[in-house]
Amino acid sequence: MLEKLTIQNYAIIDKIDITFSSNLNIITGETGAGKSIILGAIGLVLGDRADATHFHNNAEKCIVESLFNIKKYKSIQNYLKSNDLDGEEHLVIRREITPQGKSRSFVNDTPVSLQALKEIAVLLVDLHQQFDTADLHTTTFQRNLLDGFVPDFTELKKFQLVFAEFELKNKELRELMEQKNKSESETGYNQFLLAELNQADFKPNEIEDIEQVLKRLNRSEQIKELSSVIEQELKHGDSPMVPKLKKIAQRLLPFQDLDEKLINEVHRLQSISLELEDTTDTIQVILNRLQEGEGDVLALTERIDEGNRLLKKHKVTQTNDLLAIQKKLASQLTQTDQLHETIDLLKSSLVQLEKEALDIAKIISHKRKQILVNIEDKVNKLLQLVGMPNARFKVSIEPIPLSRYGIDEISFLIDANKSGVFHPIKKVASGGELSRIMLILKTLMAQQIDMPTQIFDEIDSGTSGEVAKQISILLQDLAHNRQIICITHQPQIASKADIHFFVYKDMESKGIKTHIKVLSQEERIQTIAQMLGGVSPSQATVQTAREMVKH
Repeated sequence: MLEKLTIQNYAIIDKIDITFSSNLNIITGETGAGKSIILGAIGLVLGDRADATHFHNNAEKCIVESLFNIKKYKSIQNYLKSNDLDGEEHLVIRREITPQGKSRSFVNDTPVSLQALKEIAVLLVDLHQQFDTADLHTTTFQRNLLDGFVPDFTELKKFQLVFAEFELKNKELRELMEQKNKSESETGYNQFLLAELNQADFKPNEIEDIEQVLKRLNRSEQIKELSSVIEQELKHGDSPMVPKLKKIAQRLLPFQDLDEKLINEVHRLQSISLELEDTTDTIQVILNRLQEGEGDVLALTERIDEGNRLLKKHKVTQTNDLLAIQKKLASQLTQTDQLHETIDLLKSSLVQLEKEALDIAKIISHKRKQILVNIEDKVNKLLQLVGMPNARFKVSIEPIPLSRYGIDEISFLIDANKSGVFHPIKKVASGGELSRIMLILKTLMAQQIDMPTQIFDEIDSGTSGEVAKQISILLQDLAHNRQIICITHQPQIASKADIHFFVYKDMESKGIKTHIKVLSQEERIQTIAQMLGGVSPSQATVQTAREMVKH
């Protein structure tokens, strides 16, 4: 429960400290005094969006700090433990907002994210404000509220897990089907391309090799002619060069003893003649090899024409590029075949998951229907007490196709005038009636959940007299097992307080400021008398107020 709240530099609040009772806390005050500002500050520590324009002093930061007693609440302790946050008996949440609008949040002095605050808030406080009745219109709120009344609802979590997997696989199937449709539109053409490449059956570098062969074949006559010329000029012609060099070297030998340098030159000439002879033989071997394997020029030309056609078709330049395309096409077609198998397996899995989800959904639907009469009876009895004696409440459950919420469409209906005709709540209930219905539902829900604190902001709006009295009784009953904080304008509700706070504005040197104080017994009586009879209540009104407080 919320034990203490400190607000500093927020709206028209300079600084206030509030210590709450563990039961029924009532907050009253004139309109505009700042009651809702206090709820706004509570909202900040529960993760609401911060607005720097609400600062009392733009030169200082806003600080809201709350102290919760969580000794009896294992769910909160478990959350803190699982998120490596300290706290066994007390929980301190602090929110700081700088004048620049930057926000920092702390749980027991450990910095946390805003999302963490919101997750903790769900476990700590149910904050009901006037506009919250809009939630009562929504199918989601109605379904969640109804499910909250179902005891031991383990099937709901199991269903959500199964259906989440079902949706995930359904998405996967849609993506695979799109992929399949796309691939099938290309499959026929890819098969044709692959067949064409398979039939061509090119080997690595084959087109490039054929090009070289054709170059040789096209110049074979020139090669023969060149080979003959070299043979004649260097070795066997009328005046071959190699024998001439040998002959010159031979004629120089007799003179080598005349000059040492001449000996070296003779040796060089002999080496040149030998090297030239060897070079001539090597050239002849190469030229002869270039003339070997001429093959069928027409067949080779047709082969290279086919290769060039495929190269151009696939917009590549080498044989190996074609082979890579051939391999890729084969792989794609194999994947297409495998895709069909994967889709078939996925469809089979979806059938099983859908059946499992549907079986669980039927159990969920049955459990929902089991509690309907009990809920309707309780709500209708309480409607009598809150000034709606002619109203009848009913929950409609209609079958729908399997969805993430089961197979039920849930609607809260009301017959406002015993007409026997029920309509959706949003169409026939006024704002005040919606507030009372919400209070009833939350009263019943509070018996089902372990919520430490419930806060109501003018839940009594639009009521008076006996209706307000019955609402006060409901709030008092709620406060027996949990902390209730309620802002009210009704004396009947204020009279039930375990502790009564009064919010007021005061003109000070630095402007108007909001203050809050705990009323003494006599101050409570006077305040309630003013709520009954105006600023200057009569003695009879004061006595009535005294009796209300006493009882």
